[in-house]
This record gives sequence, C-alpha cells and structure tokens, in this order.
Amino acid sequence: MFISVLAYHLLHIIEYRLRKKGDHRKWDTIRNILKTHERLTIGYKVKGEDGIVRQQYVRINSKVEPEHLEIYRKLGLSGRTMPRKKLVKNQ
Repeated sequence: MFISVLAYHLLHIIEYRLRKKGDHRKWDTIRNILKTHERLTIGYKVKGEDGIVRQQYVRINSKVEPEHLEIYRKLGLSGRTMPRKKLVKNQ
C-alpha cells in the first residue's frame, strides 16, 4: 500500500512541476513520451584465446530525443545519459 501511495504522490509532483513550467500534459502522455528512453542490456558469449567461454554484457542507453530533454529540463534534470558499461563473467 505504501508504494502505491508514494507512486501516486510522485506522479502528482511531476504533473505539478510541469504545470508550473507551462506544460499541461497528463501522466499518460508523459509516460508514453519517456518510455522510449531506455537503458538496455545486451548479452553475448565470447570464446577467449585461452578457450574459456565468457558471458559478456554491455549496458547502453537509447538516444535522448528532443521531447525527452524538454521534459527533463522542465523537471530540473540534466538529461545526460549514463555511460556505457561492460561486464564480463567467466563460465
């Protein structure tokens, strides 16, 4: 129950801050715009020179669109993406 109440208040804070900046879109519209900005994990296996197969993962961001940046700036966020991250696991 606590998480639901917290989420409800966060949504209203986001809408309130956007309204103060002149943006009167509702949460459904904001969510549909921002859902295309994602952090992706791509996994693949690589056999090294030593014959050991390793599972590798790369975490990347989708492209930040101008409409994303507009919303982020109105909310006081930078809009900078997280750096690419690589993780290797031995099998």
